[in-house]
Amino acid sequence: MVVLEAMSYKQAVLTTNVGGLPGLIQHDLNGLLTEPGDIEAISRGLSTLINDKECKALVAQQGYITFIEKYSIDAIVQDYVQLYND
Repeated sequence: MVVLEAMSYKQAVLTTNVGGLPGLIQHDLNGLLTEPGDIEAISRGLSTLINDKECKALVAQQGYITFIEKYSIDAIVQDYVQLYND
């Protein structure tokens, strides 16, 4: 849930490839995805978000778009309406 919350606030996300996160995050598009325990990859990801403002802004914007299109209340309501109409 914290990843979705961050995306909803237009924050760039760096997370690990666990649980359902690989289905939500597309690496270098709407977030940065690393392997669990890969300290070097996590460090590189953090460095990228700190030093590359354009990358950070693009990842944050794409994350927000993902949230709005798939996980916002309006998107969820539309999914339920479609489910009941089918």
